[in-house]
Amino acid sequence: MYEPLENGNVKQFGKEIRCGDFMFDPEMIYLNHGTFGAVPRPLFTRQLQISEQIESNPDLFYEYLALEEWQKAVAKVANFVGSSPSNLTFIANATSNGTISLQSLNLQKSDGILITSLTHESLRNTAMCFATQTGAEIYCIDFIFPLISKQDIINRYRQILDDTPNIKVAIIDHITPTGVQMPIKELITLCRHKKVKSIIDGAHAPGQIPLQLENLQPDFYSGNMHKWAFTPRGCAIYYVHPDMQNQVRPLIVSFNYQKGFQLEFFQQATRDHVPFIIAGAATEYIDQIGGLAKITEYNVSLRDIAVEYILKELKGAELLGIPEDLRAPFLTVFKIPEWQSKYEKNTVGAKLLRKVLFVEHKLNVAIFPHQDQLWCRFTIHIYNQFEDIVKMVDIIQKQCL
Repeated sequence: MYEPLENGNVKQFGKEIRCGDFMFDPEMIYLNHGTFGAVPRPLFTRQLQISEQIESNPDLFYEYLALEEWQKAVAKVANFVGSSPSNLTFIANATSNGTISLQSLNLQKSDGILITSLTHESLRNTAMCFATQTGAEIYCIDFIFPLISKQDIINRYRQILDDTPNIKVAIIDHITPTGVQMPIKELITLCRHKKVKSIIDGAHAPGQIPLQLENLQPDFYSGNMHKWAFTPRGCAIYYVHPDMQNQVRPLIVSFNYQKGFQLEFFQQATRDHVPFIIAGAATEYIDQIGGLAKITEYNVSLRDIAVEYILKELKGAELLGIPEDLRAPFLTVFKIPEWQSKYEKNTVGAKLLRKVLFVEHKLNVAIFPHQDQLWCRFTIHIYNQFEDIVKMVDIIQKQCL
C-alpha cells in the first residue's frame, strides 16, 4: 500500500511552491500556518489514493494491513523527531496529551499541578478539570512580558519547585501560543531532579524546530504533525518515557488492553488511520524540498525582513518582549499600535478584529489580547513571500486607523 513519494521538480520557496504545491484560495493572505497547518498537494494526493484503496476493501485494510502501515509510519516519524520507535505512538492531537498523561499519574488530594500564565488554554483547562476531579491543587508561574532571560525562567521554576514540594507534575509548553520557545531541556532535567513528572506540550514543535526526544527524556511529550509538518489534520506524536509506559492508557480502551504501549494506542475502536500513515510520507516531503535546515533558513530570513518592515512602516508597532534565544523561529507577535481605537483590548475586541481582517480583507492572522493590549501573531512558511507582509501591514493600517 505504501510507496515512497516520487521525486518531483523541486520548487522554489515562495510564490512558486505556493502555486505548485498548496491549494490556498488565491485571494487569501495566509499568515496563520500555526493554527491548522496546510497539506501540500503531493501529500493530499497520497491521502486520497490511500483512502480509495481502503474503501476498495476495508476489511483487508483494517484486519491485515493497518498495523504494518502504522508501524512503518511510526518508524519514519520517530527518526524525524529523534525517538526510539518503541517510545513513540500516534494520537489525534497534542491536546490529548494532557488528559492521557494526567490520568496515568493517580493524582491525590493536595498533590500539585504546575502550569504558567503562558500555558495553552486547552492544557490549562485540562489541569483545572483534573484538579476538580482529584482535589489536586493548581500552581501557576506568572510570566510578564518583556521576559528577562532564559535563566530567569529556569530560576522561576526552580524556586516554585523548591518552595512547593507537593507539586507532582509540571505542564510545560515547548513553544507557547505567544511564540516563546521554552528552555525545556533544562526544565525537564530540573523536574526529574525534583521527582516531578514533565508533560511537554510540543504542539508547535515538529517541523518548526529540530527534535531529539531521546536526548530530552521527558516523561510525556506530544506534538502535532498537522501543524508545521504538513500532515493531514488529526495526527500528533505522543512520546512516553519507558518508565511510564506500563501505567499510561489511551483515552479509548479497546481490544489491545494490557498488550503493550504501542498496541493499545494503535487500536482504539474503528478510526481513520490515514493521517498517521501520511505522517511518514510527510517526513519524506520535508526531505525532498531540502530538509528542515533549508526550511528554517528561508523562514527565518523572511521573518527578519518582515520584522524590520513592520517596525518601520507600522507606527507604534512593537514586538512582544521575548529574548532572541527564546524566540520561536516561525512565529512572530507584534502589538497592534496604540492608535487603534475601534476594538476593545479584550477577547471580544480580538475576535472582532480577527473576523474583520479575515472576512473583509482576506488576511489570515491570529489576534489575541494580552496585558491590556491587542497583539497580532503572524507565521512564516515556505509558501510565503515579502509581498504577503506588505499586504498585511497595509490592511492593518487601513483597518485600525
